[in-house]
Amino acid sequence: MSRITYMNALCHTTGFPGETEQDHRVLVNFVKEMKFERAGVFAYSEEEGTPAATMLNQVCVYLRLVFDIPFILHVLLHS
Repeated sequence: MSRITYMNALCHTTGFPGETEQDHRVLVNFVKEMKFERAGVFAYSEEEGTPAATMLNQVCVYLRLVFDIPFILHVLLHS
């Protein structure tokens, strides 16, 4: 008999061009509600030659690295 196990995990890139404060709040509420066992959270970074690198409304690097990731990890650890 085989058994399938589903892992309660999240992998998310934060700070994608066009991401809004509302998008961020929705993500934070989702993370709080789901209480993930494992998570990988990555800051979006522009890669030359990709469509996303030329998109409007780039989220500033400070918000991506200094605010978004530590905040989401804090929520994960304390929910």
